Amino acid sequence: MQHIPALACVGLAVLFLILLVRDLEQDKQVGVHPRWTGLGGGGGGWTLTRPAVYILLALVFGLSGAILHNARPTQKAGKSGGDPTVQQSPKQSS
Repeated sequence: MQHIPALACVGLAVLFLILLVRDLEQDKQVGVHPRWTGLGGGGGGWTLTRPAVYILLALVFGLSGAILHNARPTQKAGKSGGDPTVQQSPKQSS
């Protein structure tokens, strides 16, 4: 159950890589283009081609899947009520 989000992210990364390959086979190019719309249109900006968007999404979801896969689940405190990674000092009897 803990690996389902990581698998979903990796699945999406693979999907975007497949879409990237399909677009590249159709001779579409990866690129970023400046977009100037004039003074009345807000000045300017940038336009990404579809393959460039697929690369970015594949990277985002791939890295997210790797991070989620390597994340350690939080452990519930045991009967001692403390952090299981911290050693408890032995109690002294009086």
